[in-house]
Amino acid sequence: MPSPFLLFVNSKPTAVSDEVWKKWYTTEHIPDIVSSRTSTRACLFEEDYTSPISPKEKHERRYLALYQTDFEEALQSSNYQKCATTSEMLAKNGGSKEVFGNGEFDSRYYGLVQTYDPNKLGEAVPPPYILTVEMSPFDEEDFNSWYKEEHLDLLAKVPGYRRTLRFKHTVPNEKMNLTTPPSYLAIHELDSTEHLGGKEIKASMATDWSKKIMEDSTVFVGRVWKLIGSQGAVRRMSLSEGKFLD
Repeated sequence: MPSPFLLFVNSKPTAVSDEVWKKWYTTEHIPDIVSSRTSTRACLFEEDYTSPISPKEKHERRYLALYQTDFEEALQSSNYQKCATTSEMLAKNGGSKEVFGNGEFDSRYYGLVQTYDPNKLGEAVPPPYILTVEMSPFDEEDFNSWYKEEHLDLLAKVPGYRRTLRFKHTVPNEKMNLTTPPSYLAIHELDSTEHLGGKEIKASMATDWSKKIMEDSTVFVGRVWKLIGSQGAVRRMSLSEGKFLD
């Protein structure tokens, strides 16, 4: 079972290169977060603009770290206080020794509201790709019923679909957030992105109920991400090298 809370951190490097940023995340920061037990599973993703539904305009913050956690406010936990706030790696590659002087971070807290796992995958090897969908519905009860009674069953027909975790934004913190977060986040796990423009996903959005939900939602943000590395409840993996790291 996934942990009850999620720390969502969207970022961009401002003082070091993308390669150094990814290396710091996957070899220093994520292992530190997991070993401190701040997070039970942590993954770093990079936005994938090759999928059929990706926007042409690139977002500035193209990296997404997802931390499953048992803490509603993970960054305020005593576990997190044990984590390093400095990095020699960043300092030696043109950046600041102080971690938060090297990038721009947009951090959000979410609580798990639904796990949809038709294939009973559980916390298996993390997905190579995810589709995140952020929405702020007008009618939350209708919105949740749509997901549970129609939408996820249709999404499950998309080739390569694995499972979905749904979250609701919990703790407002203006100091953490660069933007006002939409109220709901869905993370759709995928084996590939080639069918995201196919007939199955189009059918999932073509129902009368789907059209109503889309019209009523004040915010809709969909982004596709490719896994860079992970650690935690599963073995740590590097897609760039095509092998497990431990």
